[in-house]
Amino acid sequence: MTARKEEVTFTNGQLVTIGNTLAAFKLKGRASLGRTWLINHLEDLNKQFNADQLATQKNFLKQMKPEILFIRKTKRL
Repeated sequence: MTARKEEVTFTNGQLVTIGNTLAAFKLKGRASLGRTWLINHLEDLNKQFNADQLATQKNFLKQMKPEILFIRKTKRL
């Protein structure tokens, strides 16, 4: 018997929620090993996403003028 390959898509913001949900399942044997691998893979993807997001924010803030940054801190846009 071969396993079916299914494709699941989700957004970067859902990585933590999916990892937490998977951790709540009570599995034994090979299923538990697969779940652990998937959780670790999701953690790596989340770390990469956070690093990319932080780099983008730093580049954006470097390009902004100080006056614009002050206005955004005081007013909600």
